[in-house]
Amino acid sequence: MLSNNQFSSVPVDFFTKLNSLQSVEMDNNPFSAWEIPETLRNASALQNFSANSANIIGKIPDFFGPDEFPGLVNLHLAFNSLEGELPLSFSGSEIESFWVNGQMGSGKLGGRVDVLQNMTSLKEIWLHSNSFSGPLPDLSELKALESLSIRDNSFTGPVPESLVNLESLKVVNLTNNMFQGPLPVFKNSVSVDMV
Repeated sequence: MLSNNQFSSVPVDFFTKLNSLQSVEMDNNPFSAWEIPETLRNASALQNFSANSANIIGKIPDFFGPDEFPGLVNLHLAFNSLEGELPLSFSGSEIESFWVNGQMGSGKLGGRVDVLQNMTSLKEIWLHSNSFSGPLPDLSELKALESLSIRDNSFTGPVPESLVNLESLKVVNLTNNMFQGPLPVFKNSVSVDMV
């Protein structure tokens, strides 16, 4: 655990010999700007990678998928300066909690989020305050999804019935997008923020 201002920079060879590493927590560190290194691939037993507010730049690497990290459950990269699109390699992953909200760079994360429909273990998706766009994909296979926050993006099209009808859903935040079509009606048990 490298939380709360213990280091000024991430050692470049930090992950080189950590093939049994299961959890990395480096939240709230004002590191010098850094990119997630290729050497992280060596930590193939990783289950939790949390680096919120850690001054990460660049794109999300394409190796967080099930081939490299079959046991990865939590991927938290909120409040950094990431840009680009979500990697297609996420498809089929076991990730349950996925946070990339609040990117602070000028580019932010953007593009379509179709890959989410193939991340069927997801329980929590936080994409808010980015530049994601296009319609939401069919989310009917995300049968464990409890929390979806996508406010402050540029999503378009109708809110899909596949989301509205999810039995597992508890919280959804759709505010400040460009959705069209009829106003979705969620179950009374769902806490909805939709302006």
